[in-house]
Amino acid sequence: MEKTVTILFNGNELTVTGDYQKEEPMVMYYSDGSGHPGSSAEFETTQVEYEGVSIFNLLESLGHLEEIDSLALDKINEDY
Repeated sequence: MEKTVTILFNGNELTVTGDYQKEEPMVMYYSDGSGHPGSSAEFETTQVEYEGVSIFNLLESLGHLEEIDSLALDKINEDY
């Protein structure tokens, strides 16, 4: 599911858009005996804008996307 959030990164307000996957809870056993280990929520950034200008490629080349993903996921969890 696509989500857009505003985060603070190095003192700058960024608008971040990406693919968000909700957390899936663990299921010990279904009626057929199988189960599901569960999974944590995930966010993968696909676009970053600063004052309306895309800076995705810059942040990607500097290796900051993992941190952006984490900040965006924290913001989504904070909002819900």
